[in-house]
Amino acid sequence: MLKDSLIKAIVSFILILGLAFSVTGATGYFGQEPYAISQAKNSVVSQEQLDLRALEGEFSNDARFKDLYDYAGELGYTYPSSMMKSNYQDGSQVINVVIYSTDSTKYLLLTKQIKDGLESSILFKVETDEVALFDRDGGVRVNEDGISGYSTHQSCSTSLCTGACIVYYGWGTNELAGWLRDIADNMAGACSGCSQNARMCSAICAAGASVCTTVVACVPAIAPCVGCVGITCGECIANAGLNIWDLLVKINNCRKDCSDDPSKYNKYPGWHCDPKKKESKWQCNGDILQKVECNNCDWAVVYERDCASSGKTCGLAYSSSMKVIEYQCKDNCKTDAECDDNNDCTTEYCEQYLGKCQYKGKTCPKPSDRCSISYCANGQGCVTKPDPGCDHPDDAVAATNLGGVVSAVVVEEEPVEDALIKTAVLFEGFPQSTKDLLDSLGKNYTFVNVDIKLEDLLEYELFIIPAGGLTGLEGSLSFKNKIADYVDLGGNLLVFSQQHGSEYSVLPLNVEGFGWLEDQSCQFASVYLETYHPMLSSIERNKPNVNVDGYFTDWPENSTILLRRVKNTMPVLIKYPYGKGTVMAYTAYSDWVYGRGASKEEVIFIRDFINWAENSDSDIKEIDKNDDIALTLNLSTTPAWPVSDNYFIPGDKAGFDVNITNDVNTDAVKIAYLVYDPEYNIYYLNQTKDVGKNSTIEIPFEFSTLANYVQGGWFVLYKLYDKDGDEITNGYAGGFILSDDIHKPTPYYTKFTLTDPDGIIVSDNTVSSNITLNMTSVDFLYSNAAKLGLWKLSYVVYANNMSKSGVVDYGTTLFSVSLYRANPNRYTYSPGA
Repeated sequence: MLKDSLIKAIVSFILILGLAFSVTGATGYFGQEPYAISQAKNSVVSQEQLDLRALEGEFSNDARFKDLYDYAGELGYTYPSSMMKSNYQDGSQVINVVIYSTDSTKYLLLTKQIKDGLESSILFKVETDEVALFDRDGGVRVNEDGISGYSTHQSCSTSLCTGACIVYYGWGTNELAGWLRDIADNMAGACSGCSQNARMCSAICAAGASVCTTVVACVPAIAPCVGCVGITCGECIANAGLNIWDLLVKINNCRKDCSDDPSKYNKYPGWHCDPKKKESKWQCNGDILQKVECNNCDWAVVYERDCASSGKTCGLAYSSSMKVIEYQCKDNCKTDAECDDNNDCTTEYCEQYLGKCQYKGKTCPKPSDRCSISYCANGQGCVTKPDPGCDHPDDAVAATNLGGVVSAVVVEEEPVEDALIKTAVLFEGFPQSTKDLLDSLGKNYTFVNVDIKLEDLLEYELFIIPAGGLTGLEGSLSFKNKIADYVDLGGNLLVFSQQHGSEYSVLPLNVEGFGWLEDQSCQFASVYLETYHPMLSSIERNKPNVNVDGYFTDWPENSTILLRRVKNTMPVLIKYPYGKGTVMAYTAYSDWVYGRGASKEEVIFIRDFINWAENSDSDIKEIDKNDDIALTLNLSTTPAWPVSDNYFIPGDKAGFDVNITNDVNTDAVKIAYLVYDPEYNIYYLNQTKDVGKNSTIEIPFEFSTLANYVQGGWFVLYKLYDKDGDEITNGYAGGFILSDDIHKPTPYYTKFTLTDPDGIIVSDNTVSSNITLNMTSVDFLYSNAAKLGLWKLSYVVYANNMSKSGVVDYGTTLFSVSLYRANPNRYTYSPGA
């Protein structure tokens, strides 16, 4: 026997389905014996792929089907892909439409089914481990264990009545639960397979294959020839959700009865719903309804009561578990018009029970131009702009020069998770595409807005501006100054292709060029190497495939031109220093095109750009492919600061002269010494001593040690205080060695961690060393580095113990593994050749 909670969950699933069903001539009488659930196989006898005109014809005959399609658009699913009509052996008919999201990363299945005079439509969304079925009024989530969640937007709805009816007549809940699991499994399998086929089709069509010549439902805004999905998925889409019919027949009689008279809800024992249900106790305190107990509020009920002290109205809502889910006082709005915020990116309405203005985001209308996209910009409402690369590329497409297209970069293992986020991405332009690209590369990042404070932006090593991200910002002096200050103070900036060349004026110094609205895009063998740099170490040929749209016409004198355009020899990737940081301007739209036919080469370029920028302060060593990665660290017990002849045995008094400098225009009257042992434990020593302003004095320093003190190199810092007790300056006083035998070896431990260009740890080991005062080296060796790109070797040196307090040195060295170093001539390209 199923638990009561699962029974109600199953009922909720059925009643949500009931929201989708409109009865058109069904027969039968209420109270008849329930039907047996059919297990018969039902095969497809014919299939027809619809074009957009045919789909519009279906909409004209079914208002609900059209409304669900419109609702999908409001949720951001705007591109219909595969549209299939299937006829089945039992006379039923199914129309399935796969609708992709605006950014082409997600999809919904809109299904319409006709059988035995009944019509129903519903939306499906397949997620990682569950399926969501929903319409405007609510939905349900189903996983392999049954119902995982459900919701309805109505109180006392006909659907709830239908559920009560089903339970009342005792249909087999175990049987229903089994069918729910079957639906989830079938939907997940079908849509997962079709998603894989969609990616395959994008690659095939980008290669110029003729497989899609018969497809009429082709939406170029997603990917060339995306209608391929309809051919390769075939019956899997058509069969998705077909099992719902076995449930439809069962609920039809209850559905019809509740539709005729929703008040019949009250006739089923244990199920009660009344919007004006009386409360047993209530209390208004000021303008807040503090406590209410409800009798038999099995489902959502809303109650209102005036609060005498404020003149406002308190609103209360109950959940199906009879708990208060919301209570607060009504505000003053009565109509939706009162809540209008003059923002076409939001839907405004007055919530009837709370009297509060509510706002929710909405999708901008889809532009009539397939090569444009509308999106909600901060403070600007709906903005329409062209997609990059949505012209007729001026290169010849041949399967031989593809070099591979990707919808994701697959690595052999999971990348290393670095807890420190080093990259910030501006949330302008096409940030979702940049997110997808960085996610595929296993990079940690965070989104930031244009109004981020400079001090917050400086926390990141790299700042990425997505394709189109500078639109509307060329006139913002504050943003321009912020970018300049960020780079000047050591930040690295990576900017992708922009709409207009004028938008590059936001960058520090003088950068001019053409944007994607002013140029013709190129995709294949589109750029060539002008100057080699380690962040291009993965390059394997002289003319790689990069999606570029635009080029630079003017750039700072200290710029290095890394890549040029093949068609006109103009720069497309420049790098120049500004202050302590670096600007990288790139007219490629590799982020936007990711998942839409980006080349493997350009995605790997971005990987290496980020690897370099996040570690730009590190040493870089150039090696050839299949060479060894080797590093020698020189270690010594002698600290980096001078200790002269200051050697003492533990237990002795460490005494030596120190120089104390007061470099400010205020007299000091007190010295505080901070004495650090080799593990960075601090000992404090105070001394009353006058140190005149702008002067240096030499005075004796004495520090009593104990026999158990840590042996090794110690150092001493000092702080000076004025007569008011305020610190005025500080400095380094000196150092000494504490050892019972200065020639006795000291244990050191060096932890080496090597990651390959994809962020995979390939070596993680610790080397122990016994070191005397004479310098000793520690070696690291990794043989046969075969993967092109930037490898990162990190090391941490510990003295005496491998705790955080024992760290005495750490660092990172990059190794650029390339083919260029061995044969630079292979990358030579002569324009016009």
